[in-house]
Amino acid sequence: MKLYFILVVILTVVMMILPASAKLFPQKNKAEIIVTTSSINESDNNHINVSRTDFDKIDLTEYIIGTVAGEMPGGFSEEALKAQAVVSYTYVKYIINNPTYGKKYITDLCYNHQTYIDIAQQKEKWGENYKKYRNRIENAVKSVIGQYLSYDGKPALAVFHAISSGKTKSSLEAWGQAVPYLIETDAPGDKISENYESIISLTPEKFQSAFSKYSDVNFNNSDFSRWVSVTEKDSYGYIKKLKVNNREFTSYEFMSILNLPSPTFEGTIKNGNFIFTVYGKGHGVGMSQYSADYLARQGADYKKILEHFYPGTVILQD
Repeated sequence: MKLYFILVVILTVVMMILPASAKLFPQKNKAEIIVTTSSINESDNNHINVSRTDFDKIDLTEYIIGTVAGEMPGGFSEEALKAQAVVSYTYVKYIINNPTYGKKYITDLCYNHQTYIDIAQQKEKWGENYKKYRNRIENAVKSVIGQYLSYDGKPALAVFHAISSGKTKSSLEAWGQAVPYLIETDAPGDKISENYESIISLTPEKFQSAFSKYSDVNFNNSDFSRWVSVTEKDSYGYIKKLKVNNREFTSYEFMSILNLPSPTFEGTIKNGNFIFTVYGKGHGVGMSQYSADYLARQGADYKKILEHFYPGTVILQD
């Protein structure tokens, strides 16, 4: 939970992408849910307003339970669920303590902020497994509620994603701005995820349509095999920058335009279509949720998981 120049812009862009992600888009027919943050030692008006389609009032613990339920599979290990709970609460702390945002509210959408699902949505998501997953997440959240990641005395920007390409990306590589604790690190286990690799096929017409808003990108050449050229690769051989005819895009911009699952991809042309082999899911910065679960299954507790993905941060308790 967008992009690329000063940190304020970057943090805003990060929050468009996932999560763990901070541009506030207007929502049609949205009411506000006030999430009471009694564990945050600030004045009475420091609540989190959650923009949703339904109106309700929920406390902080229930909100964190709903975000963990919305952002992470209920079957993940308890220590991974705890790690996600700390990250989700850190995100709340980051929002309400960041002067960049004039309104202290958050949406329940992953591409704006972080996903929140209520009890009815949890039942719909998990079906007959509702009680089991609800109890596991509730127990995990309650065991760490009020804990958050801090760096230099402030809540950290604890972004996260589903699956990396095998290594997380640094914020410098991803968004052009270094954040000390958002650095490249191993994400053991991601490559064995069943969702690690995906194939996206686009016709030349759909590809061209995706770039229609860019007036300086022309498709005068009828040979679509010449429309795209790679201009830079990263140290692992993946595309970092590429040109679409006369305009250069980063892999992150390209991902957003074509709605690819990840900015780590390879491309070719086959049977008259553009074929993209995409590795991972999400922006790739911060905690990999799949590897958090993998590490937990190898015996790591939530503190070790958070230390691995956010080196240099410390866990504080409200």
